[in-house]
Amino acid sequence: MMTYQKRSGAYCLILIALSGMTLLVLRALPNLDVGISALFFEHMECWKGPNAPGFNKYSPRCGKFLLAQNATLEFLRMVIWWSISLLALATLISACWWIWAKKPNSIEKLKASLVGLVSYLIGPAIIVNIILKEHWGRPRPSTTFDFGSKLPYVPPGDISMHCDTNCSFVSGEATASFWALWIVLFLPPKFRLAGFIIIGSVAVLTSLGRVMFGAHYFSDVVMSAMIAFTSIAIAHWFVHSRYFMQRLEKLFQ
Repeated sequence: MMTYQKRSGAYCLILIALSGMTLLVLRALPNLDVGISALFFEHMECWKGPNAPGFNKYSPRCGKFLLAQNATLEFLRMVIWWSISLLALATLISACWWIWAKKPNSIEKLKASLVGLVSYLIGPAIIVNIILKEHWGRPRPSTTFDFGSKLPYVPPGDISMHCDTNCSFVSGEATASFWALWIVLFLPPKFRLAGFIIIGSVAVLTSLGRVMFGAHYFSDVVMSAMIAFTSIAIAHWFVHSRYFMQRLEKLFQ
């Protein structure tokens, strides 16, 4: 019989393996990325000359991602982004509060906050924004040959020199949106399905929006979700580990 800790660790390994397999599948289907992004790209004829709307001298294709200029969608995007940022801040404040309060139920409440905090540090903060987006160099769709600009398509996972900073692989906003699902683990059982549907729907719509805007490929947002899920699993395993629990109990003595 597997213990709770071993089962939690097994989930981590499964998600890491699934993430690797997902990346391999996405790399094997390069036309999928370009094809999905093309659904939201408005083509324009280039033969009218450099003064034509959407003309770009670097690419045989002319046009633009029309929804990227939609003020309503941009407003909704910023509302979601700031909501998630506030959630991250609230998670940090909550963890500090339960450490300071030291009430009878503080340890359980603190563990919940720490799962959210640790998973945010692992996924959106370190893996995504510090490592991948700054060092993998994948150009965003809107900056590539396929969509009227001058940079080549780079497969997901490849390291390139075509983008210097804040690059396409992976999406920070999509990762943060899926990260918010950690809350579902600590909701009362009767509310978990509803919480999963609501938060999951927002995360999916956020990811779709990034693709529609030409800011990310489909593979970027899929891998964002996998990173978020894996980070939550690793944080849950770590916070509930015997090593960490022993030190947490000493803190409350």
